[in-house]
Amino acid sequence: EDAISLKYPWDLLKLKDFIFKNIKRKISPKAQIAKSAEIIGEVVLEDGVKIMEGVRLKGPCFVGRNVIIGNNALLRNNVDVEEGSVVGGYMEMKNTILMKNSTTHSGFIGDSVIGKNCKIAAQFCTGNLRLDRALIKSVVGDNEVETGLKYLGAIVGTNSNIGIKVSTMPGVIIGRNSTIGPSTVVMNN
Repeated sequence: EDAISLKYPWDLLKLKDFIFKNIKRKISPKAQIAKSAEIIGEVVLEDGVKIMEGVRLKGPCFVGRNVIIGNNALLRNNVDVEEGSVVGGYMEMKNTILMKNSTTHSGFIGDSVIGKNCKIAAQFCTGNLRLDRALIKSVVGDNEVETGLKYLGAIVGTNSNIGIKVSTMPGVIIGRNSTIGPSTVVMNN
């Protein structure tokens, strides 16, 4: 297996997957889980977690302290939701890290890293696979970098705000403290 480095932000996804190889199911007695929610496989729910009706969590999955997962959300394939965050109703997350105190509404976030204290409005969608199915390249500084990944969504920096109906192309990096207006397609960093 390849050694794990932390040179690029998407390397956090590989590190998360490495840690998740040893994750064991653990549900806090202080978590509130709706009767209609499904929790499948190796899922960790910490103290104060609230899981609403119709939620489906497919492990491995980590949900930190005081996280709220809204109605009918789906979290699958290695999702890490950190302390104090909110995953809105009808949000699908796949292989994503949602850092501390970030909030999302509805949409799809795949193969992405969302920084701390981000606010993401309704119908946000990350493109995470190229139409030609080629490996995804990302621009770091002035250089185009081969990520080696077939699937890579967005990298969103700390304290960013994203308006309703925003879409991102695969491998796009949104810097910290950014504001993306409504109905925008983010084609480039």
